[in-house]
Amino acid sequence: MMRILLVGGSEKIKALCMSLEDENFRVVCTTSLSPPEDEGLSSYALILFDFRLFEQGHIQKAHEVFKRCGDSPVLVFVTEKTVAFAAKILKLGASDVIVFPCCRSYLQAYIRYYASKPEEFSVPDITGAHVLKAFIGVSEASAVLKKQILLASQNDMPVLLLGETGTGKSLAAHLIHDLSRRKKSSFVEENIAAIQETLVEGELFGTKAGAYTGAVTRPGLFERASGGTLFLDEIGGINANVQVKLLKVLESGEFRRVGDSESKRADVRIICATNSPLNSWKDCGRFRKDLYYRITGMEISVPTLAERTEDILPIARSFLERLCADAGSMKRFSPAAEVKISGHHWPGNIRELQNCVSRAFYASAHTVILEGDIKFVL
Repeated sequence: MMRILLVGGSEKIKALCMSLEDENFRVVCTTSLSPPEDEGLSSYALILFDFRLFEQGHIQKAHEVFKRCGDSPVLVFVTEKTVAFAAKILKLGASDVIVFPCCRSYLQAYIRYYASKPEEFSVPDITGAHVLKAFIGVSEASAVLKKQILLASQNDMPVLLLGETGTGKSLAAHLIHDLSRRKKSSFVEENIAAIQETLVEGELFGTKAGAYTGAVTRPGLFERASGGTLFLDEIGGINANVQVKLLKVLESGEFRRVGDSESKRADVRIICATNSPLNSWKDCGRFRKDLYYRITGMEISVPTLAERTEDILPIARSFLERLCADAGSMKRFSPAAEVKISGHHWPGNIRELQNCVSRAFYASAHTVILEGDIKFVL
């Protein structure tokens, strides 16, 4: 039996952890950093901490506490308000952070990954060449994101990707699919906000000939993604009527083409993304609460470039390498150009960085891209 220690934690966190108890898990709760039963912290298979233990200027104490845990994996519960401290917590010795609230299966996936023996829980190597070619990142924020992508790929729960425009939410969705059991099936991506409102339902579920003037029989996104992954970007852009029908599909696993009376089964893994405040929208009625909780089986925040500044130059260099490979040329950044790139705040994130590198590549007539070749869009 695997013994897990929870140190601190609200009543909701305790209830979530205690729900894990079965023939495989025993959860011990304590409010003190001195473990019960006169046993050392390292005697537990895994230790969970509530971040609030280290608030109010005491975060540096975490390093001393984590050292006492020995080889036992350490996971720290954080909230949306304290997730900014994730990188610091990891530097102080935590194995990972868990954003709370989360569901039971999400927490269980973390525990299985960190506490199980390698032979009991085999997962793909997210640091392998396959992923590194697609995901460039050396920062702590990138490390957290990679772990979350890996965990999401190990189940079929719906995922909600949160992040500003241009942060790489589409890439994260692709990686989750490519690392999952559905990787040999289709990955279908659609920006819901870009579809005319009256056509969204037909795009999602398909149409039957005669459903309306000019309608022809054709499959929708759910059918095209059958057996694979459906990635719905800007999910906040769907109207109330479509929200109801999407909720029904997620609850029943069935849908109907527009104009058809016959139901079809949906064997699809759903990943949604948004840069809108859905958490606030659900409270004011702009987005259905029941749908919000359906699509947030796992919630992953994709950091901005400002939150992963160590990644700016590696990403810029990778873009330049691709451009050189496509053009059959050799170019590099001058030291001054790299200083200018790394010092910019990049409000448009990775997309803005990519466009900037492309402009500099085509504007420069030399093998060295100079500081003056780097132009920012104001």
